[in-house]
Order: sequence, then C-alpha cells, then structure tokens
Amino acid sequence: SGIYGDHLKQKRSGMVRILFQNPQGLGNLTSGSHSHSVKINKLKDTLLKHNVDIVGFAETNKDWRGLPQQETLWACTEGWFEHRRMTTCINEHSPVVSEVQFGGILLMAMNRIAHSIITIEQDFRKLG
Repeated sequence: SGIYGDHLKQKRSGMVRILFQNPQGLGNLTSGSHSHSVKINKLKDTLLKHNVDIVGFAETNKDWRGLPQQETLWACTEGWFEHRRMTTCINEHSPVVSEVQFGGILLMAMNRIAHSIITIEQDFRKLG
C-alpha cells in the first residue's frame, strides 16, 4: 500500500503531530512552481494533508552553506504555512565543495507550534 510506519488518522483537537523521516536526500530545492524535486512535492502534500506540526529529517544531504538563498528549504517552503521555524545541522568542519554534503539534519515546526519555540541552537561540536 506504500505506507511505512503508522497509518495517519484524522488529527484530533489538541494533538501535536510529529513526523520523522530519512529521505536519503531532499533533491532540488530551487524556488519556483514546477522546479522542486518529487520528494519536496511529496513532503508538501504530506505535511498539509496530515496537518503535521513538527517534521524532522535525517540525511538531508545538503550543504546549506553552499546554497543560494532561493535554493534553501526556507525559500522552498514559503507560503506553505502561516508560520514556520526551522534549523539545520551539517558537519561544519568539512569545506564547502558543492551543495551536497552527505548526512545532516533538519527540524521544522509549523503554524501554532512554531510560536512555542523559545530558542534555536546548533550543535556546539559542529558535526551536524
């Protein structure tokens, strides 16, 4: 059936829905209506359809330092939600060679939950 993990049911009032996945890379993040990867389009559909509050990804495979602003996930998700907060971590000891860096994580909170975040911090060891 294509479902891995729990089959998501209708979200009840007061419930916080958290989604975590290893997408094995996010693909193309270029801003524009038809330029996103299949994974990004599926992500948008899933987050909106299931009213997800917090999403976490392992292995984003992006070196966020090497991407132009219009190719970041922040730019890519503009307009998806009323509010959002996100943080990413990568191995900062590795030099910027391209937009690809294997590994990395991303955490994003959307809408009401985004306002509950007090602070966003980074990995002090800079290992991602």
